[in-house]
Order: sequence, then structure tokens, then C-alpha cells
Amino acid sequence: MSVGRYTLRNPLGEGVAIEDKDPSEKELWQQLPQTDGEERAEVLLRLAQQATYRGAGDEALALAETASEIYQSLGAKAANADIANAYTGISYSLKELHRTQDAVNVLGKAVDIYRADHYPFVDDLLRTQAIWYGELGDWQNNLNCHLEAVRVNEIDGNQEWLAKSLYNVAVAYGQLNNFPEAITTYRRARDLFKERKAIVEVARCDESIAGIFTEMKDGAEALVHANRALDVARTIASDARIAWCLAIKGEAHYLLEQWDEANEALSSALFAARSMYETDWQLIVSIETAQAMLYRATDREELAAEIEGRLATVREILGQ
Repeated sequence: MSVGRYTLRNPLGEGVAIEDKDPSEKELWQQLPQTDGEERAEVLLRLAQQATYRGAGDEALALAETASEIYQSLGAKAANADIANAYTGISYSLKELHRTQDAVNVLGKAVDIYRADHYPFVDDLLRTQAIWYGELGDWQNNLNCHLEAVRVNEIDGNQEWLAKSLYNVAVAYGQLNNFPEAITTYRRARDLFKERKAIVEVARCDESIAGIFTEMKDGAEALVHANRALDVARTIASDARIAWCLAIKGEAHYLLEQWDEANEALSSALFAARSMYETDWQLIVSIETAQAMLYRATDREELAAEIEGRLATVREILGQ
């Protein structure tokens, strides 16, 4: 029998677990004066988490650091997992304060502890660390974290997360301009997603592969994968994915000097982008920039200049 939990039989005979609610922030503050040692540190970390949710980064950081100090003062009595949890709390507080470099460094300490203790979900922290490195533009460390996550997923046999981790590795290779490795890794991820019949994820791999082939100036291969991805995007009526796939198709046709096809794809991409619920200005700017290049390539200087004049205003606002 577990405390605070019982099972209610519903009319369909399914077991529905009823659990105690997590204490509110007010209740946690009321508990705090009655605690000490590890219990106090745990309450402080939960308060830090609540403060992070509220966007109170300074408060969250102070609470998490106090919890960490308690664990450090306990010496060998403190469990490694608790110390790592405190580091994780500090890192998220620092991230809330937009101190991303400090956050990623502290999170690395938690990863080191979890890695040494063979913590089963260390790949989650590795992916978080990778995302933060990506925000800093440090794609090599982003890649290193994702590669380690791949190794963890290969060992634990979690094929779903292995596919996701491989996709992330491919993205990092692309950012580092290692296009052959990016394509190879996207294809590995695609195969795993296909085994799971994860149609949307397979299509995202095709879309990404197409984008890499345009970087490699291989319009023919880009078209093959862009069309595959576009089939799925149209099937699920995703304006965002349709716009991206058509934009890639337009660039592929441009590389092949198929001017009419390029114009049709880019015009359709722009229509889809403008139909999106939330305006993606980066996407629209990219499509219209490609259109201007197409107009220049086909001696339509006036149209190209008109687009570039409008985009100059948008770029100035975006800070580009």
C-alpha cells in the first residue's frame, strides 16, 4: 500500500490512479520553516522551480544556490543525484536570467554526476545542454552533446529517442557545413522513423535532406526529397511545412536553371507563408530574397529591385 494513493474503479473497469496534488507555492513556503537538511534543500528546489515558472529568475537562482549549499554542507551524506538536481535547478535559473553560458556550464556539472552514476535519463539533460549551446552558436559542443545522447540511446535501446537524437546530430553537422555527414545521419534517422511509421518525422528528414542538397548545389536530389516532404505536408495541410518545402523546391529548380518551375514554386511558397497563423518573417524574407535572385537571373531587374527595397525595411526592423 502506498501512502497518498488509491485506485478508483471507473464504470468501464479501467483503473484510474488518484494521487495527492503537488503542494502549491504558498504551501511550500509554509513547510519551509519546519524543515532542515536534505528535506529543506528539496523544498527550496521546488520553490526555485515555481519561481522559474513565474519568470522570477533572481529569486529562483537564490533558492537553488541555497539548496546546493545545504547539500554541499552535508558532505558524503548527500546523494549525488540530489547534488546534481541542485545544479540543474541553478542552471535553469541562470537560463531564465539569459545567462546562457553560465547555465550551460553549471548544467555540465549535473551531466558529469549523472553520467558517472549511469543515470538512466542523462540523455534528456544532454539534449537540453545541446540546445543551449546551439543558442550560443557553439555548434561543435552542440554536436558533442547530441552524439553522446545517441550513444546513450543506442545502449538503452530506445529507438524513438535514438531517431530523434540522430536527427539532432544531423542538424548540428549541417550547421557546421559538414554536409555529407549531415545527409548520412538524416538518412539513419529517417530509416528509424520509417520503421516506427512516424510519417511526419520521416517527412521532416526528407525536407532537411533536400535543404542540405541545395547547400551542396545538387538541385536534382533536392527535388526528389522536397517532393516527398511536400506530399506529407499537403496531406496534413500544414502551411508552414508546405511553405518550406516549396521554398526548397524553388531553390532546387533555380539551381537547375528551370526558371518557370522555380517561379511557380516560390510564388506558391510565398502564398503558403502568408497564410500561416503566425507570420514567420524569416521565412518570408528568405522566399522573397530567392525571388529577387530569380528575377535578376532572368533579366527582370525592376522586379528584383522592388523586392529588395521592401526587404531592406523589414531587415532593418529585424536587425539583420
